[in-house]
Amino acid sequence: MDAEVQQRLNEILAIMQSQNNVQAEFKDQIAAAHVLLIGIIRAFADTPGFKENVERTISEIEAGTIQPGAKKQIAEITRRALYRHE
Repeated sequence: MDAEVQQRLNEILAIMQSQNNVQAEFKDQIAAAHVLLIGIIRAFADTPGFKENVERTISEIEAGTIQPGAKKQIAEITRRALYRHE
């Protein structure tokens, strides 16, 4: 393998590693946002009209283009947090 090909492969490898790092960071940020969202839901669960608004949002998510498995998981986790204290 000549030096030019090897250098190009090294550049591609560096790009791939960088993308993996970005994906891992994004995943961590999404997890943190989810924890924050659950905390907000728990804090406001007793506010009049809040549950209805969250249910409407869940219904919109379920009707959207999110992957079926992810939709179900989001809906279950959100509802569990919403009704936790009842």
